[in-house]
Amino acid sequence: QVVLNVHSDGGPFATLENTRSFHSLDQVRDWCQAASVHVRQVIDLNEHRWNQGHDPTPLLREQVMLTHPTCVFPHCTRPSRSCDADHIIEHDQGGPTCSCNLAPLCRHHHRLKTHGGWSYERVAARVFRWTSPHGHIYLNDLTHPRHT
Repeated sequence: QVVLNVHSDGGPFATLENTRSFHSLDQVRDWCQAASVHVRQVIDLNEHRWNQGHDPTPLLREQVMLTHPTCVFPHCTRPSRSCDADHIIEHDQGGPTCSCNLAPLCRHHHRLKTHGGWSYERVAARVFRWTSPHGHIYLNDLTHPRHT
């Protein structure tokens, strides 16, 4: 199974979300003919979604991954699709499994949060304030991404 999230401005090339690279639209069409194509529901990134239990539904997880394309730890560029959906307020401490309490953390940064004394909070829809074990504050503002 191949899932392609293609972003195109109408020109002859498209950007693929999972590789963050450019390919011709003809190449994308060829891939679609060679593979089974799955049509997915459009997800409103501003809708508040939630479910009971610890694990997010596939639709909720997809919304979180699309809202935050990378790990939300400052300066981490790991794509969110390879990240854990982390409860900002721990589920066992009453944190809900919902859009506003989930964020993608790569395994390394998830372990830093869980076992390394780091903590974070959401201060706006795409802005996170991280606190190190030594009390240093780091702001990760995903509304103004840095270009490298």
